[in-house]
Amino acid sequence: VSVLDHATGNVRSVTSDLSGYYTVSPLNPGQYEVKVEAPGFQRYEQTGVALRVDERLRVDVTLQL
Repeated sequence: VSVLDHATGNVRSVTSDLSGYYTVSPLNPGQYEVKVEAPGFQRYEQTGVALRVDERLRVDVTLQL
């Protein structure tokens, strides 16, 4: 799982656990792009993810074979 901060160009990457849960923190308020990749699956991308001050945001992803 990688998260691109559109304002700074910084990318934060994490690995999900065996159940698929992941946490990316801390993140500043702003606009983000979320990408999820796993071997054998199609890559998932979501742009325009807005994070506000003191917000905890959940992005659920289902990868396609």
